[in-house]
Amino acid sequence: MTMIKILTDSTVQLSKEEQEQYQITVVPLSVMLENTIFYDGETINKTEFLQKMSESESLPKTSQPAIGRFVETFNEIGFDGSPIYSDLSS
Repeated sequence: MTMIKILTDSTVQLSKEEQEQYQITVVPLSVMLENTIFYDGETINKTEFLQKMSESESLPKTSQPAIGRFVETFNEIGFDGSPIYSDLSS
């Protein structure tokens, strides 16, 4: 039996516990601070982000996840033919 999978980006701000509990796949936004690119929830967490931002001389730059990352993730979670719900229109 297939189940509906949920895919979103990290602007949803779900905790790891919520992601696991509801089986939600999250693709991270990228954040550039002081010429270093971080991936939200993967290579930087909220606490680290706030600390680095307060120490930075310039404002951070963010970007939506690359379309290729979404394609890869769709393929990974949909390999079994399960339907995928994703509202990425915002």
